[in-house]
Amino acid sequence: MTICSSALLLPAVWSRCFNLLLALLLATTATIVSASMCGCQYRYALLMDLYTATNGAGWLNSSGWNTTDDCSVDWYGVACDGSDVIYVQMDSNSLQGTLPSSWSGLSAMQAINLINNNLAGTLPDSWGGLTLMNTLALNSNSLSGTIPESFTNWKFLLTLVVRGNNFDGTLLASFANFTRMLNIDLSQNNFVGTLPDSWSIMTNLNALALFSNRLNGTLPSSWSSMTLLGGIAEVGLQLQNNSLTGALPDTWSTMSMLTILGLSSNKLSGLLPSSWSSMTQLTTLDLNSNELNGSLPQSWSTMTKLQVLYLHNGNNFTGTLPASWGVMGALVDLRLSGNGITGELPSSWSSMRALQTLWLNSNSLSGTLPSNWSTMTRLATLQLNSNTFNCSLPDSWSALANLQGLYIHAGNSLIGSLPAAWASMRALVELRLSDNRLTGELPSSWSSMSNLRQLWLYSNSLTGSLPSSWSNMTQMVSLFLHTNTFNDTLPSSWSSMKQMQSLYLANNALIGTLPESWANMTQLAIFNLARNSLTGTLPASWSAWNGAQLIIGLGNNRLSGTLPSSWSKISQIVTFDVSNNCVSGGIPSSYAFPALTSSGGG
Repeated sequence: MTICSSALLLPAVWSRCFNLLLALLLATTATIVSASMCGCQYRYALLMDLYTATNGAGWLNSSGWNTTDDCSVDWYGVACDGSDVIYVQMDSNSLQGTLPSSWSGLSAMQAINLINNNLAGTLPDSWGGLTLMNTLALNSNSLSGTIPESFTNWKFLLTLVVRGNNFDGTLLASFANFTRMLNIDLSQNNFVGTLPDSWSIMTNLNALALFSNRLNGTLPSSWSSMTLLGGIAEVGLQLQNNSLTGALPDTWSTMSMLTILGLSSNKLSGLLPSSWSSMTQLTTLDLNSNELNGSLPQSWSTMTKLQVLYLHNGNNFTGTLPASWGVMGALVDLRLSGNGITGELPSSWSSMRALQTLWLNSNSLSGTLPSNWSTMTRLATLQLNSNTFNCSLPDSWSALANLQGLYIHAGNSLIGSLPAAWASMRALVELRLSDNRLTGELPSSWSSMSNLRQLWLYSNSLTGSLPSSWSNMTQMVSLFLHTNTFNDTLPSSWSSMKQMQSLYLANNALIGTLPESWANMTQLAIFNLARNSLTGTLPASWSAWNGAQLIIGLGNNRLSGTLPSSWSKISQIVTFDVSNNCVSGGIPSSYAFPALTSSGGG
C-alpha cells in the first residue's frame, strides 16, 4: 500500500507522509464517532481546560466550544463515541499555551492531534494514564522537556510524532514496550545519547524518523529485526543530521522492505556493505557527508527501484564506476561528487534513461565522454568538472534536449572545437567549459540557446569573431570569454543582452571601438575588456550604466580621449581602470563617484 512518494528526503516530504498516515489512523478511530456531543456532556469541564490553557478566544475555529445546553451541537475537533471523548484534532488552529494535566481524566482518549500550533511547556506526566492512546501528534510546536516514562504505559500506541519541538533527553529504552508501534517521528529536536538496542523488538515499525537531533554512537546491528520498515508507508528510516559513528551494519540487509534510508551528515565510516544488495525495495539512499570509503559495490545493481542515491561530500570512495549499475534504470538523481573515483565513464550507463541529475565532479575520472550517453534524454544537470577528461565534446550530446546545466570546466583537458550541433540544446541555462584546451571559433548556431544565462568559455584557445547572432541570447547574465585569442570587433548587436550583469572579454586580441549601443546593458555590475587592442573613445552613452557596485576594467588597450561629461551620472562605480591607455584628464573633481574605491588612470 503506497501512501506517498519517497523520491526525496526533504523534511517537508517526510512530514506529508506522516500526516497522511495520521489522517488514516484518525479516520479509523472515527468510524464509531457520532456527529454530536450527546453522551459526553460530563466531559465538558475537562475539555474546557484546553480552551482556557491555550487561549481559546484566539483559536481560528472554536465553533461549538462552551456550548453546554444542547448536546446535539458539535464541538469543533472533538469526537464523541456516545459515551466518552475518544479523540481531539485541533491541528493548525492557533492554540497558544500549555497542555492541561487534567486531561488524564479523559480515560477513553485514543488520539490527540495538535500539530502546528504555538504550544509550549512540557508533556504532562499524568497523561500516562491514557492507556487507550493509539496516536499522539504534536509536530511543529515549542514544547520542551523529556518524553515522560509514564507514556510507555500506552500499550496500543501506533503513532508518536513530535517533530519540530525542543524536546531533549535520551531515547527511552522502554519505548520497546510499544510492540504495536507503526510510526515514530522524533526528528528536529534536541535528543542526545545513543540509539537503543532494545528498540529492535518494535518489529511492526514502518517508519522511524530521528533526523536533526544530537544523537551519537553506532547503528545497532540488532535493528535488523525491524524488517517491516518502509513496508506500508514508503517512508522508511531517517537518521541524518546527527553525530552517529561506526560502520554500516551488514545485518541491516534483512530490511528488505525498506524504501527510504537517510544517514547523511553523520560521521559514519568504513565500506559500503555488498550485502545491502538485498534491499531491493529501496527508492532513496542518502549517505552523503560522512567518512565512508572503499569501492562502489557491483552487487548494488540489484537495487533496480532506486531513484535517489547520494554518496557525495565528505566521503572518499575509490575505484571505478561500476558498469553493472547501468541496469539501475529507475535512477533519477545520482550524486558521487567529491570522492576519489578513477577510470572512465561507463558506456553502459546510457541505459539510465530516467536520470535527471548526475554529479560526478571533483573526482579523478579520465578518458572520453561516451557518445552513447546521448540516450539520457531526461538529464537536466550533468556535472563532470574537476576531473581529468582529455577528449572532444560529443556531437551526439545534442540530443540532450532537456539539459539545463552542463559543467565540464576546471581540471579537464577537453580538446577540439565547440560542436555546432549543440545548438539544439535549447533548454541550457548554464554551460561551463572553461579551463580546457578547446580550439576553433564560437558557433553562430548557438544563438538558438536563447535560455542561456551563464556561459563560461574562458581560459581556452578559442579564436575568431564574436558572433553577432548571439544577440538572440537575451537572457544572458554572465558571459565569460576572457583569456582566449578572439581577434575581431565587439558586435553592436549584443546590445540586446539587457540582462547582462558580468561580461568578461579580457586577455584577447579584440580590435575596433567600444559600441555605443552597449549602453542598453543597464544591469551590468562587472565589465572587463582589459588587455585587448581596442581603440577610440569612451562612449558617452554608457552613462546609462548604473548597476549596483559597478566595476569597469578597460586597462591595457589603445583607448583615447577624455572621460565623457555624461559619466558624472554614474554613481555606483566601485572600480574604474583605464590604465595603460591614452585617456587623458583624469577624473574631474566635479564627478560624484561616491562608491569609488580604486581607479587606474590613463
